[in-house]
Amino acid sequence: MDKKMNNKAKIYLMLSIATMIMIFIFSQQDGNQSSGLTVFVVDLIKRIFNLGGGVSGGAFTILGIPIRKVAHMTVYGVLGFNVSGFLYNRGLSAEEDDSGASKKAGMKGVRRQILLSLIWCLAYAISDEIHQSFIPGRACQLRDVGYDMCGAVLTVGFYYTIIHRRENKSKKPTKKQELTRENSK
Repeated sequence: MDKKMNNKAKIYLMLSIATMIMIFIFSQQDGNQSSGLTVFVVDLIKRIFNLGGGVSGGAFTILGIPIRKVAHMTVYGVLGFNVSGFLYNRGLSAEEDDSGASKKAGMKGVRRQILLSLIWCLAYAISDEIHQSFIPGRACQLRDVGYDMCGAVLTVGFYYTIIHRRENKSKKPTKKQELTRENSK
């Protein structure tokens, strides 16, 4: 198999790295900065939906906690999607035939890509939580790793479902091919 990365793989790798940098920057914020960002988002939502008033303790609890958890799921969903795109387009699980040409990965290869995508996201989620334990006002919360992985599992599953459907669609013969096959019998 050609060890050079194609352009799609390079783009997905750059997007994966950019997403990890973004996660690192958000995790680098101390507790006050992180809470301030959540208060800003809660206040923005209240203004958009004309809910009135400032961000009181109740509004922060009702809106702030779900917003933070959805943010975890979203950013790790983006990471999972980008990592999946990189691994798929890099062909890390593609098999080679006797001539050295790459064949499609098959189900075993796809399972391997899914597993590698999820391991990548899990490793980064754990390292992110450990990183946060060294930031003032932040803590290592394994529950957040669970939210991170929910987002990753959803988008990795979505990515490979779309790829599987696209590949199966391209395998279906056209009506013209079916007629030609029937006429040749």
